[in-house]
Amino acid sequence: MQAGQFKNDTLSQDSTVGTKPATATAQAVTDTTPETDSMKSIGAETIPHYDVYNLIILDESGSMESIKQSIITGFNLQVQGIQSAGAKVQNQDHYVSLVAFNGNGIRTILDRMPVEDLEELNTRTYSPQANTPLYDAICLSTKHLHKAIQKRKSVQVIVNIFTDGEENASQQYSGVQTTQWIQQLKEEGRIFT
Repeated sequence: MQAGQFKNDTLSQDSTVGTKPATATAQAVTDTTPETDSMKSIGAETIPHYDVYNLIILDESGSMESIKQSIITGFNLQVQGIQSAGAKVQNQDHYVSLVAFNGNGIRTILDRMPVEDLEELNTRTYSPQANTPLYDAICLSTKHLHKAIQKRKSVQVIVNIFTDGEENASQQYSGVQTTQWIQQLKEEGRIFT
C-alpha cells in the first residue's frame, strides 16, 4: 500500500452530529478545548465554537485534461475562499484535507491540517492521467474523515469534489453505494459541492 492510501479496515460508518456554524463579530476570543467544550468566551458573552473541516476531493484522471485550466482556476478560488473564511471567523477553526485520485491510486496530500497549509494548483502540480476511481475516492476519503472526527462536537464538514463525473475504475464502491453514503452524510448536516 502506498503512502496516503486508505485501508478498508480503518473505515467506519458510525454517525456523527453535524451542526452549522454561527457567525461571530467579537474582538477578543479565549480558546477552550473543542473536544470537551465547544464554547468560546467573548467578554461576558459565550458563543458556540465550531471546527470546520473542508475535504477537497480532486480528480486527476486523464479525462480531466480537457478542463485542466478550469479545474486549476476553480480549485484556487476554493483555496482562497477557505483561507479567507479561516482568517475572518473567530469562533471557528478551519482544517483542510486534500485527496487526489486517478487510476494510479488515491493519495492523501493533506489530512486535517490548518488551512494555511493548503496551496494553490498550477500546471506543474496538477497533471491529469490514467483512469477514474471516482466512487472509491469519494467513499474512502469521506469515511476516513468521518471516522477521524466522529467523537468531536460542534463540527461542520464541507466536501468539495472537483471532477468531470466520469467513473471507470472503482473497485470497492458502486454508484449506488456512493449515492447512499452521500445521502447519509447530507442527513447528518454535511455539505457537498
